[in-house]
Amino acid sequence: MQAVVELLRLDAITAKPFRLTELGKRMQHYPMIPSRSRILLESFKSGCPSEIIDILSLQEAGNPILESASLREKAEKAKATFKHRDGDHLTYLAIFRAFIEQQNQHKALLLQDGRSAANGSSPTAWCKDNALNFRVLKEAMQIRNQLRQLAEQQGHDPNISAGEDTDRVLKCMLHGLPLNTARIQPDKRGYRQIVGSRVSLLCLEEGSSKSLLGHQNSSIIGHGLPQSTDDHVRRNCE
Repeated sequence: MQAVVELLRLDAITAKPFRLTELGKRMQHYPMIPSRSRILLESFKSGCPSEIIDILSLQEAGNPILESASLREKAEKAKATFKHRDGDHLTYLAIFRAFIEQQNQHKALLLQDGRSAANGSSPTAWCKDNALNFRVLKEAMQIRNQLRQLAEQQGHDPNISAGEDTDRVLKCMLHGLPLNTARIQPDKRGYRQIVGSRVSLLCLEEGSSKSLLGHQNSSIIGHGLPQSTDDHVRRNCE
């Protein structure tokens, strides 16, 4: 029943009888969970598929940051390097695009000077230096290529970008994550879910999410809201 409610909220199906809407049929073209397909379709209307495809590709692949205790200091430094003021969605976008740039530079060096000249600048070495998961980022690249190809098959240009207008990107995320939005409480100690019946206090976890409270953002989008008494918002953006 929860899945049906989600599809109704996403306008993917009609209520009684349950039938796919035109939007729901278009969502089927992309092999992702419904919320992500909905976000992608909205990006074509909003003019930011380039950013959204990259964000969703990395979400599909997993967390790009290595979280082991031995790499904690290096991981925190890497987060600070790529940190975006609008939250984790755009921070991870910055990480992914830096990885793509490293790959492109590496390929160019291989073509120009041969393998020996490019060894020191390999994407694998770059990931190690920044405590990033090469396997996850490589998988995200494969998903990215697939999504871009599918978008082109449906008549969309995956290269269209919002540029510096990050608001467009964040608004697209809202279309797929209506239940993952939260508003700061008057005491500034946490957030409460905006849509739905849950009223438990959302306590931000350590790291970049915690910094959101320091900036006292009025509202956030959480990529995931684990079900627990004291919830932790993961992958947040303002």
